[in-house]
Amino acid sequence: MGHPRKIIVNLGSGTPWGQSFWRKIAFGCARQGLLNRQQHELVRLGKREPARPSDIRLETGNVGHGFVETYLTITKKRRNFKLNECVFRPWEPSPAAVDVAWRTFQAFRLAYRPEVFGPIVGTEYLLPFPCKEVCLKAKRGQPRKRKCKLHLPDQEVQLANTFGLPYFTAAIDLITKVSTAADIRRYKKMFDVKVVKGLTMHDWKFVKSASRWTAEKYYNDIQPRIYERAWNACHPADRQIANVLFHLIEKLDNDNKEFLMYTIRIPTIRPVDLAQIELFGERAIFNWDPDPRILARNANIERCNDWNRPCEFQVDGSCPRC
Repeated sequence: MGHPRKIIVNLGSGTPWGQSFWRKIAFGCARQGLLNRQQHELVRLGKREPARPSDIRLETGNVGHGFVETYLTITKKRRNFKLNECVFRPWEPSPAAVDVAWRTFQAFRLAYRPEVFGPIVGTEYLLPFPCKEVCLKAKRGQPRKRKCKLHLPDQEVQLANTFGLPYFTAAIDLITKVSTAADIRRYKKMFDVKVVKGLTMHDWKFVKSASRWTAEKYYNDIQPRIYERAWNACHPADRQIANVLFHLIEKLDNDNKEFLMYTIRIPTIRPVDLAQIELFGERAIFNWDPDPRILARNANIERCNDWNRPCEFQVDGSCPRC
């Protein structure tokens, strides 16, 4: 017998013009957003190797995301893959991050089969979606389709106009479809949430503690509203988001903890959310400047140590803090 085929675990690094970048421009530190953006561009051009996050908590979350995505998309025969079969791309995580993420993922795998989430529409679903390479790709011997029925035309323009920004991109963790009454009952039983029929957006959050405070944080955060708004801007009326779920997965960073995943349903966009999104776009475009020299001056020293961790660019010396 030959050696088993390796399992590729993709570790995301965000999208170049995503909500994280624009939130830094709007409410955080514009210089931090600029340095992030420059890193993305250097990696895209092949002038820099992709680097792992400087903070172990962010790194563990990235690796956990990679394991879950692989598990949900791999063939049924290979779902019980082992750690020594995994090859990480595009960067190599630290052993400490892999240890915590793998222990947490093993508990997740024991608790949830991929089928409980229902039919999967996509994982790490990119917006704008590459229709020309996927939806409109001509099969051998067949004419190329002229129009994609799954997505709206000019998605880049639709996204820019939706947020009032020059560019916008996103990568959504998981999109599934709730189609039947059995699906609704299963979500209630497995996740203790009430859903309706339609497309369902999922986001994984690997957290230190899945507490009520953590749930409140994500319930009131603007991120799920931005993602829902971005999806709806790129898709026709019959493919709008019906449910938004955030799964808070407590990291098993020691042997004494028990696995806990707490799922919260985020209300679909309300008038107050539209006002928040509008403010987000206004603040971002007000602070934005295409000239990186001007943008770099908008440093915010209040963000040098955010959430009790130092900025990665402060750590590596990229930012002079002045």
